[in-house]
Amino acid sequence: MFYDGFEKTKGDDNKLKDLKENRELLVYRSLNARSVLDEEALICLRQLEKGFQGEKYFEQWLKENGGDGIVLSDLLFEISGSFVQIDSLFIKHDKTYVFNVKNSEGDYFAEGERWSTPSKKEMKNPLLQLKRSEALLTRLLQDKSIKFPLKPFVVFVNPNFHLYNAPMDQPIIYYPQLNRFAEKLNQKRGRLTAFHDMLAKKLLDSHVEEYPFLKLPGYGFEGLEKGIICPKCIFLYTLFNNRNFICSNCKTTEPLLPAVLRAIGEFRLLFPEKRITTDQIHEWCKLVLSKKTIRKILFAHFKHIGRGRSSHFVDKKE
Repeated sequence: MFYDGFEKTKGDDNKLKDLKENRELLVYRSLNARSVLDEEALICLRQLEKGFQGEKYFEQWLKENGGDGIVLSDLLFEISGSFVQIDSLFIKHDKTYVFNVKNSEGDYFAEGERWSTPSKKEMKNPLLQLKRSEALLTRLLQDKSIKFPLKPFVVFVNPNFHLYNAPMDQPIIYYPQLNRFAEKLNQKRGRLTAFHDMLAKKLLDSHVEEYPFLKLPGYGFEGLEKGIICPKCIFLYTLFNNRNFICSNCKTTEPLLPAVLRAIGEFRLLFPEKRITTDQIHEWCKLVLSKKTIRKILFAHFKHIGRGRSSHFVDKKE
């Protein structure tokens, strides 16, 4: 049994969310397509992309190799005023595995608690991060009167990572060890019960949707290039034939409606404080010359409120 992602779909406990890109990564992707990021921001974007790919790889690996268990990915908790992000939890019948997933590559040297490259570029010690995560997660379970053992590991999923002077007595799993680790996960079999479902639900209920202190590059509506981004290559579409958008970079073809709806979602991601209006979305989508087309889409998929200058659109559920 797998819980895929960090929350169940309302009304159907068997439908589960996949690991999704978080807001930080999505904003950086959008800004990279619509502006020129400085070197610091580009480095941050590359790190976010690499981290996401590593977590996605390990999530899939757990599903295929971990045996019976509940997978919870990308959890964020606020515990006693401190935030802790958990890459992956795997609830087995006898314990919960806590994974700190790393997609690092290259050669590193361990000198006590200090990890660095041959050029002395330091890496944050993931074992210290793991220890903090375990301590805060233990406190969270105690606050909920839940007693269930935790087993923490740092997992390096990149085959091109090597740690010299690696500590032998630490909870580290390297890429070549994944198959042997899968054997250990499957050695002791046991049935999942209502307790495990309850544990997963309480963890999901404690999940915080977004870290409130994200550090994002400064940007504004006027400074961003307008248009709709190709979902495949993350370049702006340059062609529209009144029915489909055509990407001149990767040749992807996408119908009007899903492309415009995705662009509206991106607009809301970048500018949550702005109202959704026909004029604003028409300008944002750029290649869609017909304002009537934009208005028709908004009326069909959103709730229209207000009149005149106060006229705008909100979610139908509001």
